[in-house]
Amino acid sequence: MDKLAAAEITTAMVSAAFGATAAQPKHRDDDPFKSGDFVVYPTHGVGKIDRIGTEEIGGHKLDLISISFDENKMTLRIPVAQARVAGLRKLATPEAMAQVMTILAGRPKVSRLMWAKRAQEFQAKINSGDLRSVAEVCRDLQTAANGSAPSYSQRNLFELAIDRLAGEFAGVVGTDKADAIVKLTQKLVDGRSADSARTELRAEKARAEVTQSEASVVDQADPQAAGTVAPRPEAAVPEAAVPERAGPKQPEPEQIQSTEPQAGQPGMDHLEGQAQTKLSEPAVSPAPVSV
Repeated sequence: MDKLAAAEITTAMVSAAFGATAAQPKHRDDDPFKSGDFVVYPTHGVGKIDRIGTEEIGGHKLDLISISFDENKMTLRIPVAQARVAGLRKLATPEAMAQVMTILAGRPKVSRLMWAKRAQEFQAKINSGDLRSVAEVCRDLQTAANGSAPSYSQRNLFELAIDRLAGEFAGVVGTDKADAIVKLTQKLVDGRSADSARTELRAEKARAEVTQSEASVVDQADPQAAGTVAPRPEAAVPEAAVPERAGPKQPEPEQIQSTEPQAGQPGMDHLEGQAQTKLSEPAVSPAPVSV
């Protein structure tokens, strides 16, 4: 009895859902989907529209879009009124794909969140169907040249994102998916190499600025020693500990005789006069001595 009731409720719910969908007003689409168009469905990737027509389901007539996914061997039918809401869109333009290539060549975004939280964010971006978001996932998860990653879940998310991106890239460029994966991966590797070169260039520039700052400090301290490093000042030695240098001993001040006449003493002119007087006096012969 319970099973029958559940079946009746389920049937009623399905019928009501179909009725609500059929009753929705048909909005004008400036770029409607056509049979044969390649489209992107968020959770399945790139598919091809087989037909667009009216079908009767549960007693209600619905305008449906039938999409086939050859890779998954799957056919999906979406009401025309719900196609845009469900995220169905046409392939990206070449201009949008050029922006994607720029994103892949950029620097990965570093997050400090736990991996479980980051994995949920990555999965949401992949299922959003937004081309730029999928490219960001590929850029942030690619940690090696071959696209490998430290953890199993990280590798799986990277492979899922690169597969979705490669499917649309192949449809836009006109190549197969395998070749698209090779080109996208190479773009990631080139971006890593360019980022490493930019990091090294910034490091060299920082070292050069430090060297220039040190040189300017030395120039301000001693302008004559430009380009040289100032010597380290020696420790000051107390005056009492400095030994006297060896050399001739200077006479004491009191030992130096002054040549200036003092009060009560004859001057130099008087002494010279006395000397001339003595020289002008005749020499006296000594008296003979009798024996």
